Amino acid sequence: MHIRKLAFTFILLVLVVIPLANVSSTTENTTGRSTTTFAALDLGYIHACAITTDGDLMCWGDNTDWYDYGALGVGEYPYNSPIPLFSLFDETVTSVSKVSAGDGRTCAITSAGTAYCWGEGSYGELGNGLDDYSHTPVLVSGTINWAEISTGTYVSCGISTTGAAYCWGDNFYGELGHVEDPAIASSNVPVTVDTLGSNVRSISTGYAHACAVTTNNDLYCWGYNNRGQIGNGNTDNVFAPALILSDVADVSVGGSHTCALMTNEGIMCWGINSDCQLGDGTADPENCTGYQTSPSYVTNLGSGSGVTVIDGDFDHTCALMSDLSIKCWGWNYSGQLGDGTTNDSAIPVTVNFGSDTREVTAFSTGEYHTCALMNDNNIRCWGDNDSGELGTGDYESRILPTADVLTGRGHIYARFYNSSSQTTGFVASAAYSSTDLESTPVIVNTGYSNGYINELFPPAGTYYILGFVDVNGNGAYDKGEAYAWYDDDDSDQEPNSVTISEGEYLELSPMIYINDPIAGSIQGTVICDSTHTVFVDLYVGDANPPPEESTHIACNESYNFSNLPDGTYYVGAWIDLNESGGGPPDDGEPYAWYGAPTAVTIIDGETKTDIDITFEGAGYAIFLPLIIH
Repeated sequence: MHIRKLAFTFILLVLVVIPLANVSSTTENTTGRSTTTFAALDLGYIHACAITTDGDLMCWGDNTDWYDYGALGVGEYPYNSPIPLFSLFDETVTSVSKVSAGDGRTCAITSAGTAYCWGEGSYGELGNGLDDYSHTPVLVSGTINWAEISTGTYVSCGISTTGAAYCWGDNFYGELGHVEDPAIASSNVPVTVDTLGSNVRSISTGYAHACAVTTNNDLYCWGYNNRGQIGNGNTDNVFAPALILSDVADVSVGGSHTCALMTNEGIMCWGINSDCQLGDGTADPENCTGYQTSPSYVTNLGSGSGVTVIDGDFDHTCALMSDLSIKCWGWNYSGQLGDGTTNDSAIPVTVNFGSDTREVTAFSTGEYHTCALMNDNNIRCWGDNDSGELGTGDYESRILPTADVLTGRGHIYARFYNSSSQTTGFVASAAYSSTDLESTPVIVNTGYSNGYINELFPPAGTYYILGFVDVNGNGAYDKGEAYAWYDDDDSDQEPNSVTISEGEYLELSPMIYINDPIAGSIQGTVICDSTHTVFVDLYVGDANPPPEESTHIACNESYNFSNLPDGTYYVGAWIDLNESGGGPPDDGEPYAWYGAPTAVTIIDGETKTDIDITFEGAGYAIFLPLIIH
């Protein structure tokens, strides 16, 4: 188990609070990608969690942005993460065996049988004896040895290894199923669910109701029933578990609807139907209305249809078929049904994996997204991605499963503020392997407007972090653009490297200010006797074409190359005899260098004057490039 603590690096600058902006990583090198793979997954409202094949727990998506609760279990920051991060358990936890992601909350069972929850806990849903949220995992109270766990919106429930069911959280609608004290408003520690005894084998929670399947395949439900989601034929809230169906293999509770997998491999659903959640076959999704208080079979998924696994969230449900395809129905606002559209469907549609020939071994549904665990132990997600809940390293929503969850990455958070005179262009950031601006960065993020937070998701490794004003909008640093390196000791003005591990969140703070670049200039006069235009060329590093910059003047006029970074330059000039209006010089057009040519070196932004170029006699009839070492 990766037991991690938040890493903060401080430099002596004034802290400025800046709002988060939407981002995308535009350039990356995938070298160093890890082989981290997954064994199980579960999706929450707008986040997701998965257990790795090594028993670690990683989560991604919304953390404290939409809900300020900490559903990822990584601390108060980041606000959200589009890559998997390791949840921060205490040192007693060695591995995780089960996970349930809910509405702004997550719960997990460890290999030792203890349970931890984190995120929203205002009604005691964390089960740790407090009515408060936690940004990191906290131990569920008691000595219960846990076998299963499920967390919804206002309630969390679990099953002990002895088969007893427990719930904790709000009880306004009877969602605890605990009638020994019907006046109890909520409980911040687990209480037994009445009636069920020690015969429970699966349990599922939703917005404010819960259901459980017993060892003899009976289905019981309790809690909020305003849309018939209990399935007992009316809309009265139910404070004690009510028997709903027999011959049930499993159950999945949504927001205000419920679906049951029957032992005959069919699916029955009931409750609200405003977004076609019941899969009743309504041809026009616009006609999906009302609710249903009793179970009925989903269209085309009746007895013998070959369903093996079922899972539903607030407004859509999916089923894994015996042929390993996934069929989904219900709300499709963000493409969470995976059929390539955003049309709701009351008829189960098949998720379109395109040319991906891998087999699906498990899946899970969130509010606006869905994910599948493939037989190579990688995860592929589709649907909404505004909070990074697809785990693909970006914030691009997808109506088809086209990208795997991105592993092997770390999450670097830096705040750059543009204090330069370059007021146009994004404040971008880049991770370099060295401080050589001529080298290719490992990854660049150009999605931030002036003065906003910057995030980078590079492969695990050691980097120098650059912030720059992307004046020309090409997604890369160019000479003359204002920039600043991350410096953990602002007093020495030296770039400092940072090391990031897979699944780690690293905050570089406070603000890093981008000022106008320390730039020099080269000035001189071209001495010649001609009425034709003179072009002056500036070369960087050596005197080989093409030049870095060029300007045109008249004979005996002065030139000025400004805004030059420190470095070595060469200057040459040629006379445009045929007045072509641009270079390179044509055969027979005179060319002359400053010196033989002679290098001009700029240090600390100095200005070099009297870099004069003189045409004598015939000059150079043919321009020959020189290699300068």
